[in-house]
Amino acid sequence: MLFSATCTLFFLLGETSAIVSQMTLTIMLVSIGVLMIGISFPRSSKTRQSLLQHRWTLTVSTMLTLLAAFLVMAPSAFKFYIDPAVNPLSVLFIMALIHAAVGAPALIMALIYAFGDLPQNIRSWMRTASALWIVAMAIGVLLFLHVLALV
Repeated sequence: MLFSATCTLFFLLGETSAIVSQMTLTIMLVSIGVLMIGISFPRSSKTRQSLLQHRWTLTVSTMLTLLAAFLVMAPSAFKFYIDPAVNPLSVLFIMALIHAAVGAPALIMALIYAFGDLPQNIRSWMRTASALWIVAMAIGVLLFLHVLALV
């Protein structure tokens, strides 16, 4: 429901709306919370049930992130980068590029895992994807704060 409200506001107010940005950040914080919960499932026990819980919670986190990325972040980035007044050496420009460069591989890896195509050395790949996801989230929060001129 929260995401539905975000999408409605996105189309009514435009992607640069502070309300849409704050709701997207909230969705991403929920997503990272679900990610942290999902990471903990196989650590407690290696049962089939805990591994299924792990998979489904991380799939939910992936889908939340995917929806936010395509419905809010990608249109905002497109609108930002086609603006001729944007300085390519600005902090905002560079932070956004780094955020996308770190976040895209994490999201692609998560999608591959969600649809069951797992690599041989699964543990190291999943740790890499989790680390990239957390770093992308941290950069995204800093980017959000920078846009609001709080950093």
